[in-house]
Amino acid sequence: MTGSVAELTNAKALAGAKQRVDSLDSLGDEIKQNLATKDYTAADADKLRKLQGDLSRAQTETSSEIAARTDLQSAYDASTFANKDADPEVKAKQKALAQVRAANKPVMHGKDNLVNTVCQPCIQKDLDKIHDCNTTFYVKYGSSGGPTYKDCHESTLKTYTGWDSLIHDNIKTPSEKNVLSAMSANEGDFDSVQAYDSEVVTAGAMQKTVNPQGLGELPTQLRQFANDPATSGVFDRVMGSKGYSVKSTVTTSAKGVKTYSDDTLYYTDPNKAGATPITGAALDKLIQNNPERQDELLSPFRELGRTPEFQRKQVLDFNDRLVGAVGKKPAGYNYPISSYVSSESGSALVLDQDVNRPGFVKADFGSALDSFYADNPTAPKNPNLWSAVQRAEYEPAIVDNYSAVRRGTDMAARATKLGAAGLSDAPGSLTFPTGP
Repeated sequence: MTGSVAELTNAKALAGAKQRVDSLDSLGDEIKQNLATKDYTAADADKLRKLQGDLSRAQTETSSEIAARTDLQSAYDASTFANKDADPEVKAKQKALAQVRAANKPVMHGKDNLVNTVCQPCIQKDLDKIHDCNTTFYVKYGSSGGPTYKDCHESTLKTYTGWDSLIHDNIKTPSEKNVLSAMSANEGDFDSVQAYDSEVVTAGAMQKTVNPQGLGELPTQLRQFANDPATSGVFDRVMGSKGYSVKSTVTTSAKGVKTYSDDTLYYTDPNKAGATPITGAALDKLIQNNPERQDELLSPFRELGRTPEFQRKQVLDFNDRLVGAVGKKPAGYNYPISSYVSSESGSALVLDQDVNRPGFVKADFGSALDSFYADNPTAPKNPNLWSAVQRAEYEPAIVDNYSAVRRGTDMAARATKLGAAGLSDAPGSLTFPTGP
């Protein structure tokens, strides 16, 4: 192709603009299709609509550029001047293009004189950051990563619809609800599922896991759920039909009491005749190396977390964890943590660490008590002997000490979130069900 530098530049820019508008049209179709077919949070849907607006502006401006450059190219083609850039008609079209560029306040023109006030690559990047509630996406974690679902906060401990029934039936108390609901900020949703860290799968409000051996708290929770006659049908429908099962070592005592150990999660491909059950590292490899199957492999955990039956199971298990956490004896002391700290806020801190780093709870609470008694040498060593006035003074001091020494992941940030939940600091504010 021959022509002046200006003519060649215009031809190149025109071709680029046409490619750009095609990509914008494709992007617009993708956003429109996503809004029509996928489940987004209200905030994310608004972000998509904002992107639609930006995209529409980019399409309009790019179309204006194409029209102006097409007119300029036609002027070049029709010119009989030896120096086409000196042709008055060419100059008029160059001026018209300049006016388009000025009107669009070009910020992307660079060396190719592109025209747009909207950063088109930014639209794509922003779109890539918006995820619906039912499709896995890749998350980088350390030196590796893996698939996860977006927590859309539609199924949380705080919004659990079964609280009134549990409280009415004296299974749980309002204060237990307060503590567990506050934990929603630091743990997952009922339907949280991810497979991007060292564990094969992590799921649920308490972030229970399947480890590389196929064992862990999640297989045990699933085994209990599957073995319960009231919920076994739900497990079979949601998990069993998709290839998942839990196998255990069962020991039966002379009195017929069964004890389960080594609960192991297995996956047997339901679409492959004679498939061999896999677990642990083999299941992890299947998930990580087959992006096209990740929704198929992980969605059963997601769906189970949305069933009322498994949500109830998670609430009861989380509450058992609360009871167990405050029932631990601090290192070097003879009374359970609940004897020293009985407020909603203090107990929530204990539960929070017990879920995050259970092995540190006894030692860290013991350290908090060491500091407390160093500052209060006359305080009775038996907390059951504290007067109401003493307890009102002692408990906050112990909680402050404990909050400062808790070890774990993001402990300070987790404590801040719990502090914003409005839990009571009053001694005795955490209560448990009493009576039959």
